[in-house]
Amino acid sequence: MFTRNLVIAKNLYLKTVVYQRCFLTRPLHSRSFVKKSSIPHTLLCPMKRYLSSKIKEISCVAGIAEEDAKKLVDLTPQLLEYSSGSWEGLLKLLSSHGLSQKQIFKMLSDSPSLLAIKTDVVASTLDYWRSLKLGEARVFNILGQCPSLLLLKPSYLQKRIKMLNSLFTSEDILKLAETCPQVLVEPWHEIQLKTDYLLFVVGIEQPQIIKSSLLKYSLKHIKTRHQFALHSGCYRKPHGKHKNLVKNPSLRLIFNSSIKDFLKLSGLTVEEYTVFCELMEKKMKSEDEDMLKNSSE
Repeated sequence: MFTRNLVIAKNLYLKTVVYQRCFLTRPLHSRSFVKKSSIPHTLLCPMKRYLSSKIKEISCVAGIAEEDAKKLVDLTPQLLEYSSGSWEGLLKLLSSHGLSQKQIFKMLSDSPSLLAIKTDVVASTLDYWRSLKLGEARVFNILGQCPSLLLLKPSYLQKRIKMLNSLFTSEDILKLAETCPQVLVEPWHEIQLKTDYLLFVVGIEQPQIIKSSLLKYSLKHIKTRHQFALHSGCYRKPHGKHKNLVKNPSLRLIFNSSIKDFLKLSGLTVEEYTVFCELMEKKMKSEDEDMLKNSSE
């Protein structure tokens, strides 16, 4: 009966923290959103014991203070699901490759499922990244931005890099991995759609795509910003021999700026931009539906 209550308490705690992370701001251990009267008395003690034991366990294995372990758990409650053995193996492996404690905890907060992967799989992926000869700092920067890359097998990464080679040079791919690491995990058709739109509709070339890190944005963002700039007269598609004579705003200002700065290009209002975004969303949804309809015929 006690074991069953402990499992229920664990699940209740996880749901509590997830709810709080979405709707509240204060940490669970200082103020829970669940009223004591709403939790069965038989679960209160197991819940407290479970939390206390897991905090101590993580603190001991990770070599950090219990207060720091609490903060880590409050930030990412899914970390409670993994055993001390999983923690110990992964921490030891990542430390041996030169990652700092701060870098490791940031990666675990962003991608707690790393603790579910066998250490030999993670080790082979790390070895593959080192084989690319990017340098330790660049590798850590890439994995820090997108720790889920460690979940991928080297065979998958090799295949994805080969596919990217059909669009970009090897040097460009390395730059992409640094500035837009999601290109290694994003669905391939999404990358193709974004690249085709930038090349043939926006009218820019591969080096500009790489330099401005445009592939880190969604297709919806790229289309909406470009079409708004186009229709408001702020952007013209470069054409043929005279494309260098076309004076357009920088790509970063169009795609990588706040709405406030972006609207300074046209002098239009936020309300007008909001209406345009709604219309673009409906248009893209209609295009997707037509595409699905045509593919099924």
